[in-house]
Amino acid sequence: MAALVLKANFRRKNFHDFDLDSKDIIASNYDYLFSPINVKDDITVTGGYASDGDVCLYVKNASKNLPFSVYLSFTYKPDSTKPNLIWSDSELFIGHKFTLKGIYSFHKNSSGTISYQINPRSGEDFICLDL
Repeated sequence: MAALVLKANFRRKNFHDFDLDSKDIIASNYDYLFSPINVKDDITVTGGYASDGDVCLYVKNASKNLPFSVYLSFTYKPDSTKPNLIWSDSELFIGHKFTLKGIYSFHKNSSGTISYQINPRSGEDFICLDL
């Protein structure tokens, strides 16, 4: 009986955490692609949509719309003292300010358009400041 053994040669890449002002996050900058980003200033949600249980939010800083969105792939609970309060509709986020941390990535839609997004890992990475 013959056996085929494949041996992979993996190189480990240590990711760098980026601490950036939202105005310094440039959509097509690949230096921080798939890396953790801590956005140093607060952001405000301006719009978005929900699809298949996930929520995509459009955001701005104090002066302009930002070239990335926030993609929530988990159940968002805005208030830890109210465990039954869940925001699953993008309309609930609009107008609220948040702190933001997450993984910087991209999404390619069916027409081939690429958009950039920050994916918080949990509610602790996306905190509502003005409930």
